[in-house]
Amino acid sequence: MPAAPEPVAAGRAMDWAGTVEWLRRWDLPYVPSGLVPSPADAVRRAGELGYPVVLKGVVPGLAHKSEHQLVELGIAGPDEAEAAADRLLATARSLGAGAGASAAVEVQKMIAGGAEFYLGAHRDPILGPIISFGLGGIFLEILHDVVYAVPPVTEEQVLALLRELKGWAVLAGARGQQPRDVPALAGLVSRFSAAVAADAGTVTAVDLNPVMVFPTGGGVLAVDAYLERKGDDGAVQH
Repeated sequence: MPAAPEPVAAGRAMDWAGTVEWLRRWDLPYVPSGLVPSPADAVRRAGELGYPVVLKGVVPGLAHKSEHQLVELGIAGPDEAEAAADRLLATARSLGAGAGASAAVEVQKMIAGGAEFYLGAHRDPILGPIISFGLGGIFLEILHDVVYAVPPVTEEQVLALLRELKGWAVLAGARGQQPRDVPALAGLVSRFSAAVAADAGTVTAVDLNPVMVFPTGGGVLAVDAYLERKGDDGAVQH
């Protein structure tokens, strides 16, 4: 997963349950998943979701899991799930997650067929909340192909900004590829911007990376999320 633009001010990372609840409250679709504490629970949850699945080690405060060998893709059965969960828990603990409930594994339904998209927010010391978005992969990591806006923005404004991206042709269906569900993407970005604006007093940074954008009519789905907020006393905490 490519690294996203770094927020100007870091806050306290919200836990997995709080992050997923924030996404649900603002109608920001997230991949079917569950957080579990042990390999046995990972096998159980994977069976409920249906194979193949993705397993991710969860370390409090760590945004980019793949850079720390905390993501295992294409888990096809119970034995693989148990072994992968065991490895991920060991890695998470080595990175400072601690023992017990602090070390966990996220089990996700494996999603295929979408174009990767980045959507994030950070707090500018002068302008306040800023959102940024663009295609993932080389468009983000190498070309830094992102656009910025002060939230909230309408779907029409999002569509205009999307057309400024170098990667717009990918969304529009370049070289015989299927056009992507741009209306669903514009709706997602607009709702995300409304959420960031409404929670500007508490949320300091958000990172949805990647968001999968499916062919026309298929919608959008975030498969990784990271959220930071101010401490209970209102101070930004590191």
